[in-house]
Amino acid sequence: MRKRPSKPLPRRKPRGSNLRPILSVIVPARNESRTIGGVVRNARAIMRRTEVIVVVNGSSDLTARVAQRAGARIVRYSEPVGHDVGRSIGARHARGRVLLFVDADFVLPVSTLRSYVRAVLRGQDIVLNSYSGFADAKRMHSTSEAKRLINRIIGRGDLMGSSMTAVPHAMSKRAAYIIGLSELSVPPKAQAKAIINGLSVTRAPLVEVSRLNRRRFGRIGTASVERLILGDHAEAIHYLTEVKGHRAGLTDLWRNRSLLDFYPKTDNLPPVEGLDPRLSVIIVAQNEEETIHDVLMTAKALVPEEIIVVVNGSTDRTADIVNGHGVKQVHFSEPLGHDVGRAVGALHAVGEVLLFLDGDIVFEPEELWPFVASCRTGADIALNNVNSFFQTVRMVDYVSMAKQFVNRVVCTPHLGFASMTAVPHALRREAIERIGYRHLAVPPLAHAIAAVNGLNMQLVPGVDVFRTNRKRKVNSKDSNLVEKLILGDHVEAIQWLYQHFGPRVFFPDVLRRRDLC
Repeated sequence: MRKRPSKPLPRRKPRGSNLRPILSVIVPARNESRTIGGVVRNARAIMRRTEVIVVVNGSSDLTARVAQRAGARIVRYSEPVGHDVGRSIGARHARGRVLLFVDADFVLPVSTLRSYVRAVLRGQDIVLNSYSGFADAKRMHSTSEAKRLINRIIGRGDLMGSSMTAVPHAMSKRAAYIIGLSELSVPPKAQAKAIINGLSVTRAPLVEVSRLNRRRFGRIGTASVERLILGDHAEAIHYLTEVKGHRAGLTDLWRNRSLLDFYPKTDNLPPVEGLDPRLSVIIVAQNEEETIHDVLMTAKALVPEEIIVVVNGSTDRTADIVNGHGVKQVHFSEPLGHDVGRAVGALHAVGEVLLFLDGDIVFEPEELWPFVASCRTGADIALNNVNSFFQTVRMVDYVSMAKQFVNRVVCTPHLGFASMTAVPHALRREAIERIGYRHLAVPPLAHAIAAVNGLNMQLVPGVDVFRTNRKRKVNSKDSNLVEKLILGDHVEAIQWLYQHFGPRVFFPDVLRRRDLC
């Protein structure tokens, strides 16, 4: 009898292969054939029910083949999709309830990746890398500052520079849908949406991606990527202003802006011909009886056409001391709020150069004269060059980060930390006319308007205002209202820029295929 051939034994299916994956690891990849195999194998080892989705785009090597052999599911695009778009595409194909995002150009230990996933499984919505960006003893990278700044604006300064811009990071699929899968292509905006929508965001163990991430930008260049990331943060702030108002919910403290809407502008004298235009010194003072005399003596040493002191909300002897000096006083019984007095003083001034001081900081005449001289010899605005005083990264506070961020956004990065927020500074009257008197009440807004209008802003050798400016109660560590005010001023400046130049201002998104998200 002929022996009947036996049926081949069925292949044993891997345990759990019929079950829906719990974890989806998403890996955008372009020409990463050298590392992608290890990345996929380590990702698959995190837990049993894991799928790895590799979004291969614009590759000319064997990335797709190597990834597939290692056990990944491939989503392929013949052309590059751009930074972070692969994350959005991968999330759209993911079946797991936990999403883990990694890069294809370096292999991370399984134990490290597992810690991110466990945090989400234990209830966190988003888990970020504790990496806070590149910084050395003397400087911080522009993108690191932007990450820290936006976290502070949102009210999550505890996150420091942790950001969805960096990998690895993980989130629940539910969180991804709340944020919007397409928004994952702009990580800072996605993070802002997550926090605004009440999702829990925490930090996981540190992965030093700056050391692991190989330079691969090629002809795109690191400068273009830097501009892309700065534009992402500008777009994120734009989102915050849409949701929480033109100051992103940050305080305006006690500013009486309505006064300026109806404040009559005095008839100023015609400009003086020649090289010696008249000087007006404008001093804003509230309860400054301890310093106002010395401030006025310094101002008189400059021999100005006039000295205008805007006394507002004072309950001490400030007004009496000013009267004793025989200078022009503009008096308000109620506080005007920060910087409104500058606009009021400018409206009263007759000079062609206006020098702005505060009533609580005493300078020497030789420290102030260069500001006047700068405006008399070609500058529209003379700013205090404080950059040399920042000796270490520790000195760069959030207000300083905001100043530098706005200078980068308006394409004046050479100004660094210099800003119209700080005194002393001087302006020509023609500059104020172009900026608008009312805008002097919000110095970063005036600064941004000046920059985009091409006004000549020059740096004057620095005067150290950090040691001389006396500390007020509102500047305490427990309730830094002034910090929130100034951050809000910078948000307002950026919001004005959005209205005129779009959500990304001068950083167009030319590296991404956002239409694929």
